[in-house]
Amino acid sequence: MISKRLYVTFPIAILVLEWILVFYLHFNNPYHFITISKGTFSIIMLGLICLLMGYLTAHSFYLNGKNDMPDVSQKIYVDQRALGIFVLIISGIVLLGLLISVQEIAKATNGFKLYFTNPFQARVRIVMLQEGSIQNISKLNFKFGSYLTSLMFPLSILGGIAIAQKSRWRFTGLFPLILVIIYSLLYLNRFGLITSLGLWFFTLIYYSIYLPENERKTLLKKIALYAVLAIVFVSLFFYLILSIRAFYISDIGYYIKRSFYAYFAGSPAAFEKLLNEPQPLMYGASSFRSVVKWFGRLGLVETGQYLGAHNAFKNISLGSPMTMNTFTFVKTLYEDFGILGVAFITTIWGALARYFIEKGFQKFSLLNLFIIAVFVLSFLMTFYEFFFQGITMFIYWSFVLVAFGRYFETKGIITYVKYA
Repeated sequence: MISKRLYVTFPIAILVLEWILVFYLHFNNPYHFITISKGTFSIIMLGLICLLMGYLTAHSFYLNGKNDMPDVSQKIYVDQRALGIFVLIISGIVLLGLLISVQEIAKATNGFKLYFTNPFQARVRIVMLQEGSIQNISKLNFKFGSYLTSLMFPLSILGGIAIAQKSRWRFTGLFPLILVIIYSLLYLNRFGLITSLGLWFFTLIYYSIYLPENERKTLLKKIALYAVLAIVFVSLFFYLILSIRAFYISDIGYYIKRSFYAYFAGSPAAFEKLLNEPQPLMYGASSFRSVVKWFGRLGLVETGQYLGAHNAFKNISLGSPMTMNTFTFVKTLYEDFGILGVAFITTIWGALARYFIEKGFQKFSLLNLFIIAVFVLSFLMTFYEFFFQGITMFIYWSFVLVAFGRYFETKGIITYVKYA
C-alpha cells in the first residue's frame, strides 16, 4: 500500500539528497572554484535546518496528524476529451504570445542575425529587452506577448493532469513541454524549462493521490520512467544551450563539463563572493523584487531601490574565469534581513509547504495542486536561487488557475465526487 508518508517526505528527500550532492561537489572542487568559509557554510546550514524544522514541525500546531490517503468514498472524474481540447486552446494562446514576442526579439537581435553571429550577445540583448532597456521595440507588445507566453506555466499544471489520463487525449499533456522548449530556445534560457517541467512533473506526482490504489501504483511506475527521461533530456538541452552560448570557445567539451559542475556546486561559491562585498540590508526589496519593481513603475518608490531582472555576475574561479549570477536560496533572505531573516523566512517557508501539501489530501483543486508543485519545486531549486522572487507572476498564474478551476467545475471537466 502506498501511504501518505511517501508524498509528505518526498520534498524533504529532494532537499537533503540535493544538498549532499551540492556540498560533495563543492568541496571536491576539481575545477578550482572558490571554497566557502565556515561562516558562509553556517548561514546556508541555518537556512536548510530552519526550512526542514518548519516543514517537519508545522503539523504539530494546526493539523490533525492523520496519516491516511484521501477517503476511499471520494473519486476524481476527468472529462479527458474536454480537458485535452482546453489544453490545445490555451496552447494556441501561448503560441500567439510567442509570435508577438518574436516580432520584438527580431528587432532587438537585428533580425535574428545575432543568433548566428554571436549567440552570447543575442542572450544579452534578450535580457535587456526583458528589463525594458531597449528603445527601438514596442514595450507594450513585448509585455503583452510575455503575459500570454507565461500561460505555459499554469498550462503545465493542466498538462500534468492530462498526461495521467488513459485516453489518447493524454498526449495533449506534452504540449506545455513542447511550448517551453520553443520558448527556451528563443530566449536562450534554461530556467523557464526547469520551471515548466518541474510544475508539470510535480503536478503529476501529487495528482496521483486522488486515484484509486491500483491506478496510483501504475502511474507512479510511469513517473519513475518519466523522471529518468526528464533528467536525460534536461542534460542534453543544457548541453545544447551551453554550446550555443559558448560558440567562441575552442575546447567546448571542457567548458561544458566545467559549466555543469559550476551549475550545481558554484552557487555557494558565488554567495561567498557576494558576502565579501557588504551592502546595507534591503528590507524586502530583494525577496519581493517583482513587487517593488511594480511600485517603481507606479512612482511609489525610487527606481534605485529595486534590483534588475537578473543578478550581477561574480567570478567564482581561482583559475580561468567562471562567472555565476545565482547565489543559493539564502542570498535573497540574507540581503533583506540578515541572519534573522534567513532563520525566520525559511521556517515559514517550510511550514507553508507542509500546510498546502496536507491540505491537498483533503480536497482536490487546481490552485492547491499548483501551490504544492511550486513549493516542491522551490525545495528543488534551493541550490540555485530563492524561487519566490517573481511573486507577481505566481499571483498572476494563481488567478489564471482559479479561473480555469471555476470553468472546469461549471462544465464538469474535472470534479472530485463521492460515490457509493
